[in-house]
This record gives sequence, structure tokens and C-alpha cells, in this order.
Amino acid sequence: MYTKARRIDRETAFRLAFVECQTFTEIAEKYGVSKQRIQQLVSAPPAIRKFVYENNRRVCRECGAPVVLRDMQVHEQGAGLVDNYDNISMLICMCRDCHVTEHIKNEGG
Repeated sequence: MYTKARRIDRETAFRLAFVECQTFTEIAEKYGVSKQRIQQLVSAPPAIRKFVYENNRRVCRECGAPVVLRDMQVHEQGAGLVDNYDNISMLICMCRDCHVTEHIKNEGG
């Protein structure tokens, strides 16, 4: 059951998901919003995800491990904390472990 919704911005959602490693469900419960809303804030649109996935030959560009589309993460090369999905030439496919590690590194952790 959701409590009264509190505002959550994209940067906060990214920090909680990719630096503090909280699940979308945990973040949603904390802010009184749906899990899907958190996923919308931090995930690339489906068409971009599929393009990046296919363009990167379905492997993590960091560790080389094969990934399945539903588990892959889209990462913007050179980004700070928040990935921006506007410049498709800067987007790469990553496994969740490498993506989290990259954002923690970018956050100075």
C-alpha cells in the first residue's frame, strides 16, 4: 500500500538505485510511488534499450559478459551520476554489476 507520495527527481532515483543499490521496490515504498514510476525515471526508453543492446552485440561493454535484454543496463559513456539518453552514440550496454560499479566510481565512492 502506498503512503502519501513525495516528490522524487531523476537524480535522486539514480543515486538510490545505482549508488546506494536500493531496489526499485524499496525506493517506490520510501517515496510512496509505484515501482514502475521509479523504473521510468532511471531506465532508457524501450526502443533505445533494444537499439543499444543489438548495437553492442548483446554483451556488456565493460566486462564482456553476455547479457539478456531484460537484464541489461544502458549507460552513457562519460556521464556523471545521471545517464542522459539523448545522445545515442554515447550509449553502451552494461550488465547491472558493471553499471552500478561505474556509477559508484563516478560518484566518487
